[in-house]
Amino acid sequence: MKKQFFYKSILFVVIIVCNIQAQWVQTGGLTNKIITTFLISNNNFFAVTNEGVYVSTDNGTNWILTGLQNNKITALAISGINIIAGTTNDKLFISNGKVYISSDNGKNWSNTYTLPTMITSIVATDSNVFIGSNGAGIFHSTDYGLNWIEFNNGLSMLTDASMVTALAISDTNIFIGTYGSGVFRSSISNAYWVLSSPPHRFINTLTVFGTDIIAGTSWSVAISTDNGDSWKEENSPSNINFFAMHKSNLFLVSSFSSIYISKDSANTWFPINTGLPKPYWDPYARAFTVKGSYLFVALTNIGGIWRRPLSEVITTINSKGKQTKYSSLLQQNYPNPFNPSTTISFSIQKSQIVELSVYDMLGKKVANLVNGYKQAGNYSVRFNASNLSSGVYIYKLKAGNFIKAKKLVFLK
Repeated sequence: MKKQFFYKSILFVVIIVCNIQAQWVQTGGLTNKIITTFLISNNNFFAVTNEGVYVSTDNGTNWILTGLQNNKITALAISGINIIAGTTNDKLFISNGKVYISSDNGKNWSNTYTLPTMITSIVATDSNVFIGSNGAGIFHSTDYGLNWIEFNNGLSMLTDASMVTALAISDTNIFIGTYGSGVFRSSISNAYWVLSSPPHRFINTLTVFGTDIIAGTSWSVAISTDNGDSWKEENSPSNINFFAMHKSNLFLVSSFSSIYISKDSANTWFPINTGLPKPYWDPYARAFTVKGSYLFVALTNIGGIWRRPLSEVITTINSKGKQTKYSSLLQQNYPNPFNPSTTISFSIQKSQIVELSVYDMLGKKVANLVNGYKQAGNYSVRFNASNLSSGVYIYKLKAGNFIKAKKLVFLK
């Protein structure tokens, strides 16, 4: 009897230990730092903070500050032996971006190019490096980041490329995601951009998954299986900020730091948030990646890096995962402030009567944008305020028990 009790006790302890390990845990070294970008280069794990670039060679347990100290780094990429970094000076009313390269794992850096605006993203394949910017379009280097030329044929700087949010390379094509104009495609060797229109125009991130192009939008995940000629919207979380991949598994982070896995090419999604600070949607994620046998996420509001074993995540989902149901949502209007029109987007979880109205600050209804039965899904409505006075207004969505209101600013 004592022997049987002993074995049961050991089994109980093992189960408890497994359950403790089956979650996100914070790594050491950068527990109080705000991390904005990750980069993987062989065994080196780079993390960008407002102090500079740190590197770890032991899966994030220990970190060493390497270089670019006191620079605001907005993007990192690898081209050959070079690490390419994009920075911004971030001064009031004046902004420019600088390109730095390092050929010794971040110890020393040299400035190779300066842009008249902020660098938002970098992507590289072999010797080809592309930079996305805020208002200046795309820049291209064919020699590992040493020399640069504009790569904007077919893009309008005022509309199409007013904010490049993401870059992705698939075979011989490069794709750019924009905030408000959708996705554009061009050959890597010759700049000629053509519109490739996913269901929603506000693109937060792009990735290549096998031969598929996947866009994370403010609404959902959109997939193209024909090189951007057509897109399919998937049932997914909204406000997609990051993707990561491991074999046939696709991971994403949505606002705010809700992390999901899909094992069937983005058709269904399962939450994997266990162990993150609760409520886990408060700390905002700024970096997300797969390295070796782990998933890593950086949480901004509380600082630090969190890690979870890939094998544990995949095994858990295989055995007992349940698909998440997605709730109704009201997006912030864009642009905001605006003159004279803006777009208000929302999603509803189920088919029902929906009302979307605009009110002045005294509570008087000034516009009724939607009032009727809507199928479950995502919607965008254009609001024209040309007959109203400048000022702050409230727009409110009511869908069943879901009621949400936000402010918008009209400036003539």
